[in-house]
Amino acid sequence: MQLVIKAIVFLVILSLILVPFAACDGETDLTDVEIPAGAQGPPGPQGDPGPPGRTGAQGPQGEQGPVGPQGPAGPTGPQGLIGPRGSMGPMGPPGISGINPMPITLNSGSTTEDVSGGNVFILNNTSPVIINTFTGGTTGQIIILVSANGNTDITQSGGNINLQTASYDFTNAGDTLTLICYYDGSDWWHEVARGPN
Repeated sequence: MQLVIKAIVFLVILSLILVPFAACDGETDLTDVEIPAGAQGPPGPQGDPGPPGRTGAQGPQGEQGPVGPQGPAGPTGPQGLIGPRGSMGPMGPPGISGINPMPITLNSGSTTEDVSGGNVFILNNTSPVIINTFTGGTTGQIIILVSANGNTDITQSGGNINLQTASYDFTNAGDTLTLICYYDGSDWWHEVARGPN
C-alpha cells in the first residue's frame, strides 16, 4: 500500500514539473500531455440502506385448491319442539262385546226373543215354545241360554239361528246353549257350544 501511495505522489510531482516547461516552449499543448491514470483506490465503506420500496400491486388470485377431508361430526343439537297432533283416524270395526254376568229371564212365550244388552238368559217359559229368532244382537256378542225347565226348544228353521243340528231341545233345568252373533245386514246366530245337563 505504501508503494502505491509513493508512486501516486511521484507522478503528481512529475506532472507539476513538466507542465510549465511545455507551456513555455510554445510547441506542446497541454491536451497532448497524456497523464497515466493512477491506480484504483480501495473501495469505500458501504452506504446506509435506502428506505423500503413501495408495496407492489396484488397479484391475481390463484386457482381454488382441492376440497379437504370432511371434519368430525359436531355435537347433537337440542331436541325440537313437538309437532301438532294429527287428525283422528277412522273408527275401527266394532269389537267383541263383553260379558254381562247379570242373567235376564225370557218367558214371553214368543218364537222371537230380544237379546240386546245381555249375555246370560234364563229360559223360563210356562208352556212349550220353539224359538227360531233372536233380535237386538251385535257382531261378536255371545249369549248363553240356560233352561229353567224343559218347555223351550231352539230351532234353525225359518229364523236366524244356525245350529250344529236341526234343533236343540232343553229337556232338563240347567241345560245350556251358547251362540255368537255375526251381523251381515241381519243378525245371524251360530252355535258355539251346548251343554246338556
